[in-house]
Amino acid sequence: MRRNWYPFLFCAVGLAGPPAMAQTSPPAQYALHQPGDAPEPPQEERRSLASVLLELERRFNASIAYRSELVQDKVVDKQDLPVSSLEEALDVLLKGHNLKYKKIKAAVYVLSADERQLREVPKAKEKTFSTPSPESSLRPVTLPLMGGNKVSVPTAAVAVTGTVTEEGSGQGIPGVTVLLKGTTTGTTTNESGKYALNAPQEDGTLVFSSIGYVTREVPIGGRTTLDVALAADVKGLSEVVVVGYGTQRRSDLTGSVSSISEAEIKATPVTSLDQALQGRAAGVQVINSSGAPGGAVSVRVRGTGSINAGSEPLYVVDGFPLYNDNNETNPAGPGIPNGGAQNALASLNPNDIESIEVLKDASATAIYGARGANGVVLITTRRGKAGQSNIDLQVYYGVQQLRRTRPIFNAVEYAGYLVEKDVNASIAPAPNRGYNIDWNFLDSVRTAGTDWQEETFRPAPIQNYQLSFSGGTDKIRYAIGGNYFNQDGIIVNSRFNRYSLRVNLDADLNRWLKVGNNLSVSRTVNHGVVTENEGGVYGRGVVSGVFQTSPLDPVLVTEENNAKLYPTQAVGDYAGYNNPLGIAQGRKNVTGNNRLIGDIYGDVRLLEGLSFRLKVGASVTDSRRNVFFPSTTGAGREARGIASIGANSSINWLVENILSYNRTFGQRHALNAVAVYSLQRNYSESQYGESSNFVNDVLEEYSLGSGLTRTSRSGAYDYAFKSYTGRVNYIFDEKYLVTVTTRMDGSSRFGAGNKYAVFPSAAVAWRLSNESFIRNLRLVSDLKVRASYGFTGNSEIGGYKSLNRFGQVNYVLDRQEAAGIAPTQVANRELQWERTRQFDVGVDLGVLGNRIVVVADYYHKITDNLLLDIDLPNYTGFSRATVNVGALENRGVELAINSQNLTGALTWNTSLNIARNRNKVTKLYNANQLVTGFLGGDVIKSNGGNVGIIKVGYPLGAYFGAIYEGVWRDQQQIEEVGTMPDAKPGTERFRDTNGDGQVDSNDFTIIGNGQPDVVLGVTNTFAYKGVSLSVFMNGMLGYDIFNHAKARSESTNGGENKFRSLLDRWTIDNPDARYPAAGIQPFDGASTRYIERGDYLRVKNITLGYQLPAGLVKGVRNARLYLSGDNLFTFTNYSGFDPEVNSAGVSNTIMGLDMNAYPSVKIYRIGLDLGF
Repeated sequence: MRRNWYPFLFCAVGLAGPPAMAQTSPPAQYALHQPGDAPEPPQEERRSLASVLLELERRFNASIAYRSELVQDKVVDKQDLPVSSLEEALDVLLKGHNLKYKKIKAAVYVLSADERQLREVPKAKEKTFSTPSPESSLRPVTLPLMGGNKVSVPTAAVAVTGTVTEEGSGQGIPGVTVLLKGTTTGTTTNESGKYALNAPQEDGTLVFSSIGYVTREVPIGGRTTLDVALAADVKGLSEVVVVGYGTQRRSDLTGSVSSISEAEIKATPVTSLDQALQGRAAGVQVINSSGAPGGAVSVRVRGTGSINAGSEPLYVVDGFPLYNDNNETNPAGPGIPNGGAQNALASLNPNDIESIEVLKDASATAIYGARGANGVVLITTRRGKAGQSNIDLQVYYGVQQLRRTRPIFNAVEYAGYLVEKDVNASIAPAPNRGYNIDWNFLDSVRTAGTDWQEETFRPAPIQNYQLSFSGGTDKIRYAIGGNYFNQDGIIVNSRFNRYSLRVNLDADLNRWLKVGNNLSVSRTVNHGVVTENEGGVYGRGVVSGVFQTSPLDPVLVTEENNAKLYPTQAVGDYAGYNNPLGIAQGRKNVTGNNRLIGDIYGDVRLLEGLSFRLKVGASVTDSRRNVFFPSTTGAGREARGIASIGANSSINWLVENILSYNRTFGQRHALNAVAVYSLQRNYSESQYGESSNFVNDVLEEYSLGSGLTRTSRSGAYDYAFKSYTGRVNYIFDEKYLVTVTTRMDGSSRFGAGNKYAVFPSAAVAWRLSNESFIRNLRLVSDLKVRASYGFTGNSEIGGYKSLNRFGQVNYVLDRQEAAGIAPTQVANRELQWERTRQFDVGVDLGVLGNRIVVVADYYHKITDNLLLDIDLPNYTGFSRATVNVGALENRGVELAINSQNLTGALTWNTSLNIARNRNKVTKLYNANQLVTGFLGGDVIKSNGGNVGIIKVGYPLGAYFGAIYEGVWRDQQQIEEVGTMPDAKPGTERFRDTNGDGQVDSNDFTIIGNGQPDVVLGVTNTFAYKGVSLSVFMNGMLGYDIFNHAKARSESTNGGENKFRSLLDRWTIDNPDARYPAAGIQPFDGASTRYIERGDYLRVKNITLGYQLPAGLVKGVRNARLYLSGDNLFTFTNYSGFDPEVNSAGVSNTIMGLDMNAYPSVKIYRIGLDLGF
């Protein structure tokens, strides 16, 4: 093992890209293939092969690697080359030159000599060594010096053979250069990744390098067989990234784009797309609303950008735009607890993903116009590659456990609290008050009672099975994958299943026509349980029941007919605290979701550099939820059973016409342009029926008509988009880059006078590393500065808000109730898009041969025309109307660092990203603040008071309430302070913030903020021979959580069970207690008593794997065994189950709310990856 803190002085394969990609001067034995090295055309009708290859690289945004002697002195006649695909152009260009090409990954190709040529080449005059390999393509090479001379290979001491494979997949890598360090001895791998080399030094070191992979140095150590796995260089300059309607080399980007490669996704097992995003892209925040299987998530890119409209990013799956609407997969009526929202992204199989790109600044997102204000997530799935057909199997099985428990009263402590509460209230405990305590019995066992956490939470299995087929020929390529995923919840009767199938095909019908398809079909089934504290007639959720149900109650009782019944309600004053097992097992809540996303496309070559693509696609969803509360549950007892069925169905179709132009002019000008005309339309329907008061529970929800009380509703929703898009990228001399984008969107959602809007952007970049005054600096291998400014929009405002709307209103006519229709919403013809303008400036820096790559950005986003509901005068006949009046801003910095800390036999790579964002409301309508809970009327309360506030000058997600200062210890203190003269000893004490001598609602202030200041993620990956270790951590800093669970379980009023922290409550003997006396009516409002700091750092995943040596088992291309653990350690001071929580889901105004959400889990897995 050796530390290399200097730039590498060699390059294994010539880099097909701009000069900075070479990084440093190469050693004599290799000549780098660079734009500047390509000879000028000798005459008008003939050009060098190297110069034509360079032009193809620029035209198709690709890298073509080759050894310089393969193209030396080769010229081609001037001819028209195919422009529909690079493969077609290479087929024509290389014909007659005894050369062939191999595609080793997306947009990366390797040229090699045709085997027929190798057989015909005469032996070199210099002495070379035969190799022990039986394969004719494994030949030693004589390497040219920069001056044109050749060096003979000295006498061999050790003959070394082996296979170079891709880390993770185990697939052989062709075209890898294998060089004996410090000499000119070297060779390249064949199409299967095999090599053979006569090494003159048995104690020497072999250097393995290839475009798109991290270079490795491996000591020979006297071995004759040496197999090596190369890790993908996911941040390399030659990396091709997906952008809207095309691809670009990372070195040519002018915007802010974060990439997550297939290797990064594979490094740690993930169950859904959002887990692949979390902690891996700077400026991207992922919050789990619930730890339930298939539970909903919220994703924010560079902060929250709206108050009333959506703030989730746009997802584009293989070019098909989708919005993550959790309601689409949650068909339920407003009166039925639905067990928490589900994750609409959970229907996408993460095992199918090849790469994820996150577009963040206006230059990158403006091409999506009215839907790009909140960022864009581009998802590219796997496609087949020409060559060997592969079969891959990935399997894992794991066990989930509750991450932590919370201390609550045992039976003795609970009984003592009840008695003390009633004594303080001057009420004598009696059997008819809900309890009859046998103190002698309790005294004898001390901790008697039911531990509801132990009874309710259980270890639960998780398993995943993925089978994939991929491969093809130069004409037809395929990628087919099937997946089954099952996750049982740690709460009984909760689980999530996913079945998915993906088929991606590509076919080159001829030189000018290419066709293909993308198809994904999935079915998810979610068995949910009600976990949040929902209250009302339907009772409390499972987690609330765990904390609040009396430990004096048994788990089961037996009726006379021996049927087991869960006691679901206490008696007397303490009714309503349900047995959590009764809630979980007694209720039925099943949601099935069928989803199809697919498209077909055709690419036509029109002229040189000009191509046209027509794509037609659709996303079809069908969701159904069945709910039943039997009469044995607390929710269904009084109503004699409650049943409901809800259904949603939608079809979203898309037609895109894409015209692309790619040309290079001379050696210094490169132009890429794209024009798009697209149409998209969505139609959805919903139906809901509910019934109660059944004769019995036998038919459950399958006979809604048999209930005596019935309600039903239905609806339909339709909207459409029409878009015109254009983008031009221009590069001059590989130094100066300009991107201009404009999109005009039309949407049916907006007012008649504002159906269309234009969203322009522009960006510039300067590749300083290609300037002479930087190029010669050995420390700096790449340096680019970039800036962008542009406009994007937000169209996620809901339906029909610009139109007059009518609703059903019942009237009394002639003493009889009659149905009627009346206006419910006033039209707003001027309703328009929420508009975001964003400025971004960034620096991309590579040092030490790109062993350290740094990407830094500063951004400032201003969003105006925010949609707000304003009050209307009574004489209008309407109470409220939606108008464009508000404004807010997000300002922040992002930093991503990727480093190769160690190379050689032991490798160590680190990937770090950290982002800081500041959100601020800058304008509201006719007021400087709005007190709120959930928007839409669902108000979150802490015993009666709102907890949220939207205030000018402050961020969204702020909490509003009183400042808690402890407990009044005695009457003397109350009189001395004087701000709360009616208080009693042992009651809560609050601060007089305005100094007027009394505490009232005028003293309410901002007491916390649910938006984090900092979001970070860091991954360390170690590899030694076949062993690999990955440690992934993520965290958030600088935010608060409103712990609503404490508002119930640390309240000193009420008969439900409490947290053990209330043992430190006020009594005459404990006047300096932390909490008020038992039986004291709590303050009717939010306060800092329930606000906690949520900062955390979590070891999100640790994976230890072993890659079996290639060729160990005949027919097995790849074999990897691994152990993995999720959420193993969390460093936080938060007292709740998990600091990564928001029970408000995707709300823009309430963040960091914990309402006894489904707790997160630890997961222990064992997995196996096989390739054949």
